[in-house]
Amino acid sequence: MNAANSIPKPRGRFQGVGEVFRFNWPRYAAAGLVIAASLVGMRVAHLPYALQIVCCLGLAIVAWWSIASLIGSYWVYDGSALMRWEWIKHELPAPPRRWLNIHAGLDESTPHLQQFWPNALG
Repeated sequence: MNAANSIPKPRGRFQGVGEVFRFNWPRYAAAGLVIAASLVGMRVAHLPYALQIVCCLGLAIVAWWSIASLIGSYWVYDGSALMRWEWIKHELPAPPRRWLNIHAGLDESTPHLQQFWPNALG
């Protein structure tokens, strides 16, 4: 990695939520369409009141699941110290001489590790 890539970029306030939303946007769009179509369908079909209540509860679960996933993503990726990587320095009793970083392709940790331990082989 060259020197320009080894300086970690600061994270945006909602970067984690944005990444989760961009990755999963078809699911969020589908949930929105299901909710909208169901509300219109319930209005047009003139369902019995009890069935409308059951349908609304189901739609509330769909809406909550979608919103809760974004709230959870914010809590983990944007609101906690997890993605600032400072915690990893406190977990190691001494700076490592070598380190290995295994990731799934969206690597935000390597620049931080290189900055924390510039003399270690990574």
